[in-house]
Amino acid sequence: MNNQSILISSYLNHAIVESQLKKAKDYALDLSVVKFELKFKPDEGQKFKHIISFIHSYLEFIPVIYEGGNTFILFLQDYKIHAAVMTIKNLILSIKLKFNVEIKNLAITPYENDDDINTLTQRIHKLFMKSKVSKTKDIVYGTKEFEFNADENQLEKIKAIFTKYPNVSIYGFYKEIPLVNKTLISYCSDNTTRVTIDKKNYAFIKKQSFVYIEHYMIPSIMRADIVKTDDENQTIELDHIIFLDNSPLHRKNIRITPHKAIHASLEREGEIHIEGVICDISKNSILLETQLAKVEELISKNLQNFQFKLSFQIENLTGTSQELSMKATIYRTSGNTLILNIFPNSFAQTHILEYITMCQNLLLREVLQEE
Repeated sequence: MNNQSILISSYLNHAIVESQLKKAKDYALDLSVVKFELKFKPDEGQKFKHIISFIHSYLEFIPVIYEGGNTFILFLQDYKIHAAVMTIKNLILSIKLKFNVEIKNLAITPYENDDDINTLTQRIHKLFMKSKVSKTKDIVYGTKEFEFNADENQLEKIKAIFTKYPNVSIYGFYKEIPLVNKTLISYCSDNTTRVTIDKKNYAFIKKQSFVYIEHYMIPSIMRADIVKTDDENQTIELDHIIFLDNSPLHRKNIRITPHKAIHASLEREGEIHIEGVICDISKNSILLETQLAKVEELISKNLQNFQFKLSFQIENLTGTSQELSMKATIYRTSGNTLILNIFPNSFAQTHILEYITMCQNLLLREVLQEE
């Protein structure tokens, strides 16, 4: 590679990095940065190409940036650090199973409000180098305030962050759906962590034996037992705080049963082949219930392997309906139900996620009505 090619490559990479940061800042999106090492062996060039292609498609076609040597950088838009860690761990496992290749040196950190390109790249590089010299950890992840270190007292670090940054999210589960309460740590000491719970959520949270804690400065979901409740002040006291390797809060898909019927249609080349009712929805997939005869007709015409246009209306947060359409493929059929993979654009995905949030809030109202 000549000097001009190196210069062009450098400018291209900087342009991509700057655009990723600008998008996160302009649209107030979460952004997590991943740096990893994947060694290239000339005699395994095709295998290397397939691994990069797999990473690219697994992460919904985000750019894989070549930094130099054997290192690469990924920018996960709309990923909190907690979701990024879980996703990357699953990716690494998938690569190991599919290609028999282990990615051992890897770092993850979130983009924070006061970051610029220099502070962000310096932090990810520092974490990456720690992953290379560590004898016990292949993946190192952290924020500017918190980094895992087995030799340090993690609880002391947690309490220091709780005191400095008291904003926290507390989750309980209802019908396998996480319901969130954004609140404050009202008191924190060596022996006590006390959380104030919003009045409308307190009756629900106090019934839980434990809760999940999410803090934007701590790159792992925590679990804590509820050891005491105070009805007068609507507070709960937490103990036995532990980190979780995997958290049910950040599954790839949170599935919601629509609160009322959503009618949908599958169209191909101007012809509607299927009409039915959505009985389950997430940001990446939909369960569509229709007539058994229609499913059988679809299979007999060998159309289940083609791409369709899926159209339906859902309510938004203002109570009005929004017409959405997107590409969809049939993942599987089961009786009179079609399991669809959907590919919404950013506009449609935003409305789907808002609808899921709205349904979660409706579930919370249901909880309160049962009190």
